[in-house]
Amino acid sequence: MGGLLLTHGTVANEIKVEHPPYPERGLKRLVKVERLPKTEFAVIEQGGQIWDQNCKICHGTGNFGAPKITGSKFWGPRIEQGLTVLVEHAQNGFLSPSGGNMPARGGNDELTDQEVEAAVRFMVYHSGGQDIAIQDLK
Repeated sequence: MGGLLLTHGTVANEIKVEHPPYPERGLKRLVKVERLPKTEFAVIEQGGQIWDQNCKICHGTGNFGAPKITGSKFWGPRIEQGLTVLVEHAQNGFLSPSGGNMPARGGNDELTDQEVEAAVRFMVYHSGGQDIAIQDLK
């Protein structure tokens, strides 16, 4: 019987954390922050919270032409463009040649530039671009 024993004697389901390398097309089903490993980088972890509240609807499912987090096949060509380009696209919006539409700031105008960058770093980190995501965080 899997699970964690809680103080009231009930058992909660364990959260299975998935670790890289992920499948080429990404993890099956909706990807949630809880399914991804924690990192030692505060900016990446902050980005995970921002992503969870603002980005997972598209990037956690691959809907609307969005590259699904953990899907290295879809993220690879994007990551090759560099972090600066990806952050710029996320901040200002981007219409992909394949028809996907990235709204500026994921449709949340209240996100700061730093919050958008943190969310992008989080996605890049968990989609095959660990080195790029942390390149200037050390």
